[in-house]
Amino acid sequence: MRLDYRSAGLSCHHRILTSQEVDVCDCDSSWQSIRWLVLLILIVLGATVNLLRYFAMDKVAGMDMKQLRLRAKLRTVDVASMVGVGESSVRNWEKGRTIPKLTIDKTAALCELYQCSIADLAEAVMESMVEAGEEAENISSE
Repeated sequence: MRLDYRSAGLSCHHRILTSQEVDVCDCDSSWQSIRWLVLLILIVLGATVNLLRYFAMDKVAGMDMKQLRLRAKLRTVDVASMVGVGESSVRNWEKGRTIPKLTIDKTAALCELYQCSIADLAEAVMESMVEAGEEAENISSE
């Protein structure tokens, strides 16, 4: 790969540099500064995205399956089509009637949709099951 500094608007004492020459170039070109600046920006952006994901996942504790879906602003039909299951399956998960029995890729898709970890998803499934049990007890005691 050959880089032409004149076409990029940058000056260098070399006319045209190969990628190997760029790494060993001893001139004070602004190209090297730009490379370091871009690398620094990418590192900062990556760290910011990871922090946002961390704080978003922190708010999941104590939520059931329906609350996870509502937090992601999705309808049951949206979740069903994106994960590749029936809409009735999503409703049954939310009501605590059944446990999601998904393949690894579908579980990962569901976690991505709900913006949570697998552990958070498992906790939400259990929360939905507990709520369904409490509702059943309330109905039977009346």
